[in-house]
Formats: sequence, C-alpha cells, structure tokens
Amino acid sequence: WGAVPDSGALRKGGGITATFKQAHDETAYYGLLVPKGPWKKVRVTPDGEGQGVFSGQGVQGVEVTRAAGNGGATVRPQWNGAPGLKWKASRAPDGSLAFEWSLPNRGEGVWFWDRGGREIGAAIEVTATDDRVYSVYEPYRLFYARMLEPAGRAPLPAGAPAELTREQATKVLLPGDPALKFTGAGWKREGNALRHTGEDESAAYLDALQALDFDLWVRFEAKQDAILGAFVPGTQELSAGRDYIAFVGGYANTATRLRLFGREAGEDTTMLTPGPHTMQLSRRGGAVWCLFDGKPILHAPDPDPKKIVDRLAVLGGYNGDQVVHEIRVRTGTASK
Repeated sequence: WGAVPDSGALRKGGGITATFKQAHDETAYYGLLVPKGPWKKVRVTPDGEGQGVFSGQGVQGVEVTRAAGNGGATVRPQWNGAPGLKWKASRAPDGSLAFEWSLPNRGEGVWFWDRGGREIGAAIEVTATDDRVYSVYEPYRLFYARMLEPAGRAPLPAGAPAELTREQATKVLLPGDPALKFTGAGWKREGNALRHTGEDESAAYLDALQALDFDLWVRFEAKQDAILGAFVPGTQELSAGRDYIAFVGGYANTATRLRLFGREAGEDTTMLTPGPHTMQLSRRGGAVWCLFDGKPILHAPDPDPKKIVDRLAVLGGYNGDQVVHEIRVRTGTASK
C-alpha cells in the first residue's frame, strides 16, 4: 500500500481520523481503511458499476465494528451483501486499526470489469462512540474514482519452466507427422514446413491427451499473431478465444498476452520480428506460462488447475503468414 495514494481522509469529529486507499488487479478489488480515535463502527459502500447506490447494480457493503478480538474488528455485509469478501484486521501501537479487504472480480463476485477505465464509487461513514456519524465524503453521495491501468510491469515470479528440449518431450512432431490433425483449410505443407495463409483461423493440433500439466513448444516464423492453445474436453471450436491461449504479436503485432477462458492476463512488450523464433505455452503448479525464444515473458494464475487438457494446438490465421518447423509436447498427469 505504500505506493498507493489516499482516496479519502477524515480529520474531524472529536479526534477521529480515517484514511482510505483502494486498488485493483485482474482478480479483485482491494481496500484499506485505517480509522483512529474514539470510533465505534465504519460502514463502507462500494459501487463497482458506477451506476449509483440505489441502482441495485453492483452495490455492495461492509460494516466494520470495533472489537476486542479478530484483530480488532468484526465484519458484517451490508446492502446486497459482499459475496467472496476476504478481510483481515490488525491494531497498530498508536491505536489505529488497519482493515484490509478484497472483493472478487467475476466468479462469485458481482462485479464484471477487466483492466482499467471503470469508475468505482465509495461512501464511507464513521460512527463515533457518542453515536455521532461522520462522512469521509459529502454525506449521501458516493465519491467516484476511475481505476487506472497499472504503471510498469510487475516482475515475473520464480518457478518458470525451462524451455522444452527434444530429450524431455513426450512427442516431437515435424510437418507431415500423421499425428497432427487440422481444422479449416489454412495449413498446407511446403517442403519441411507447415505454412498458414489467409485471415481465417485454423488449428494444427494433437488430440487424445489427458494432461494436467503440459509444455507445448514450437519453432516458427510469422509476421504477426503467433498463437498457441490448450483445450479442455467439451470445447468444440479450437479458437483463440477459448480455454488456454498465449499469443505474441497479436492485434496486428501490437500486443502479447495470455487469454485464459476468454479473459486476457499478463502483458509483455515482446513483438514478432522476421526469422525463426521459439514459443512455449506451459501449465503447472497452478500457473500458466509463456516463453519466447527460451525466456519467460508471461505468467498468470491458472483459473482451473484441476481441469484436464485433451488437445494442444498451434493456431494460424489473421494474415499472420505463420510457418511451423517443429512442435514439441510434454504432458503429465499431475501438476508439479
């Protein structure tokens, strides 16, 4: 929280003070409330859809009451509740309480927004021990703050997989291997390579897998849209909008991200350049990784680490002129 500026402050009312900070990432909204002095309870009402507290859309509530145990607080949901709420509280030597909480984005949560740009509203009322009530902002009006994109790039965590070697691979597939199957008509064999032409998306894939953890490695060339995918049973269409996707140089060679079950995650500045490259999509230990030219560039939590993967694919299309020289695959039955 040290680098996050205050979103609100209360400094009045018989020695009561309170500060409020807020933040977000791809999984949750986070708040930090620090009341101090003769306060009895604090009510926080966040509006995650920016439509007003009486709209009934995306309005949640949390009431924090001063207590002897539980780190100094007891918590009760307000308004429409706070599904998925997580919180912790701790008392500081100066008598203040640090109350932190999070509300999930999607899943069991009621907010549905990605990345920055959305306005989040907040009303914060502090009740003193003499039952006077003070508002951090103008009473009965929410203060709206627009969530910004994160500045800079967080370092990748430890534990990235190594680049898959031929010796470690479960299968090594060269163009013309009968184990490779195709959707659409974009892929054609040209000598010792597979070449994709045209805008329509099509897949070169390996099926009949039962994998929890995997590595999919490819040596390729492309002018844009290098795309690897892993698909779960029941998914009919092998598409870049489905299941586990890594793309380098997408959106006309302007974006490099993971797309997990339709939701984009991670960000890197790597783009495609002429000549051969290697790319790897990996899943293990509750995480999804992408490597490019042997270097980890993308990471995200696995949204469903117990889900079996039964197909691995190289996707062509979007006029990317993709050329595949070699594919390596490693599959495992237990995520490590």
